[in-house]
Amino acid sequence: MHPRTVESQSDLLEAVRARIRAQLEDAQAKATALAGEDLPDRGIGESDDGIVQTTVDRQGLLVDAQFGPQIVDLTPEELRENMLSALAAARRDLTGGVTPRRPDPSMLADTSTIDALDDIINGRL
Repeated sequence: MHPRTVESQSDLLEAVRARIRAQLEDAQAKATALAGEDLPDRGIGESDDGIVQTTVDRQGLLVDAQFGPQIVDLTPEELRENMLSALAAARRDLTGGVTPRRPDPSMLADTSTIDALDDIINGRL
C-alpha cells in the first residue's frame, strides 16, 4: 500500500473520529439539559380506591409499590387496573400533570457518521 494512501486513510479516520466525538458531546449536552428539568426526585400515586400506592423515580420508573389488605379480594384484572392507575397517578405527581419533554426524534435521523464510514469502507473517499 502506498504511504500516501495510508496517510490519507489515517486522516479520514481521524476526521470520522472527530465527527463521532462531536456528535457524542452534542448528544450528552442535550441529555444533560433534558435531565436538568425541574422535576422532583420521585412521584407518589394511589389507585382510585386507595388499595395500591406506587412510587416512581425521576424517570418515571417504578421503585416501590405498597398494597392494602383489601388486595386479597381483587381479581387479577382488578389488581392490574389498580396498579396501572396508581402508576399513572405517580407519574402525574412527578410531572405536575405535564408530559415530560422527550428528545426530538429527528435527532435519530443523522446518518452522516455512518455515511462517512460507508464511504471509507467502500473506497469512495
